Formats: sequence, structure tokens, C-alpha cells
Amino acid sequence: MKLRSIICVSAIAAAASASALTAGNTFARLPVTSTYENTLIAIPFAGCGETDAVIYVTNLVMTANLKSGDKLLYKDGSAYYAWQLTTDGGTWQKMATSTDFGTEVSPSAAQTTLPCGKGCWLVRSSATISADPKIYLFGQVNTGSLTTTIPASSDGTIVCRPYETGAIDLSSWRPTGVAAGDTVSVPDSDPANLTGKKTYTYKNDNWTVQTSETKTNKRGIVTTTVSYTPVSSGTTIPAGVAFMYGRQGTTDLIITWTK
Repeated sequence: MKLRSIICVSAIAAAASASALTAGNTFARLPVTSTYENTLIAIPFAGCGETDAVIYVTNLVMTANLKSGDKLLYKDGSAYYAWQLTTDGGTWQKMATSTDFGTEVSPSAAQTTLPCGKGCWLVRSSATISADPKIYLFGQVNTGSLTTTIPASSDGTIVCRPYETGAIDLSSWRPTGVAAGDTVSVPDSDPANLTGKKTYTYKNDNWTVQTSETKTNKRGIVTTTVSYTPVSSGTTIPAGVAFMYGRQGTTDLIITWTK
């Protein structure tokens, strides 16, 4: 399964405000609304009682409103992992995935941790969405600064802001080390957009929208002009939503997140 093919059928989900319960630690439930079968979701919470910013697959997404056949997919480097519900509201069961060298079985959901700051795909059936379009993320609230590493010269790494609140405003977000040509891609449900995604390119110290115009003069010479327009204020990626970061820089990008 290819990254580009997955993001083209994914969709940005609108995240509502999280509800929190405070004990020795603070736990929260973050509802994310999506009417699409493939949704890029964040990993914004740590597992209950975890000292590291990780969460077990079994605890990331609440399954009470999910249906048999719904799937959770995660990519780590070149490896894909997949889990599936075999009963309504059940527990995640490991699946086999295809690789260049054959078929591999994903590790048990109860034994697999995912790092906060990364993202995954939730693939739901139409029956799930019609019953309840909300996706519920739950876990222990992260409070300190966290880092996410994006490999150098990588085509696309799925990442997120690892907190239950606070959208990323692309008009002001400039992580230290961002390089010209780096890209941020988010799903786009506009039927006129055949790529299924909206991509912003870092150019002239801004995240920009790239447009091109092709003209043919009287002599039949075709010229194409490419322009980059800085994104407008309010161009955001909401909490609970993951996105794809394409790294053009020749060194790893380490994003430091603060709440």
C-alpha cells in the first residue's frame, strides 16, 4: 500500500474540544468528526500511566462505536502494520500485510506502542460512519515538550501535534530546521481536486500554495509560470488530525512541540 494512494482517499477531520478528567494524571477524550472512510488521525495522547510519550494500539482509539471490519494502519519506515476489529466494539486484532518479500503479520495490538507526534489511518465502513461519524481518541494528556523526527529527503512522514488542544496555524508555524521545498500535505475532499490532497510548500520563509499558469504565444511557444502565494491566516490543521510532511532537506528534521 502506497503513502500517496492512502492520502488521496483520506480526509481532514474536524476536531471538537476535548473533555478532561483529572486525577494523579490528566486524561482526556478527544472527539474527531469525519464523514470519510479513510481518516488520518493523530496520536496526541500517551497511554494511561506511561512515563514515555507512547500509547498501546489497544488504547489509542475507543472502539465502542466502531464496527467489525474497521481497520487501523500505521507506517514505520518502509513497514506497514495493520489491525482490524472482528466484532462490533471489539478489540484490535493483528492482520497480515503485503511486503516486497511476501506477507508479514503485524505484532499484537496489546504489545505494540505508537509514539505521540506520529499519526495513523483509521479505515471505517460506511455503516460505522452512518451510525456515528465521530472518532474518539483517549489517553493521558501530554504536558511537557515533545519531539518528532522526520528523516532527511523523505517522501512523506505522517505526524501530528501531540496534544489534545491547539491547532497548527501554517501562517505562523516555522519549525526550526525547515528547508525550502519541504511540504505539508493534508487531505482535500474537493471533488475538483483529483489528487485528493492539498499541499503547501515552504518557500521564501513561508508555507505557500503553489499555482502554475501555462500560456501559448502566437508563435506556438508554450511557457509555464509557477508562483507561490503565502498561506492566509487561519489555514490550520486542527488537534486530533495528522498530516504528511515531505522532507527535502538533507538532514533529519527534529520538530520540538510545546503545549
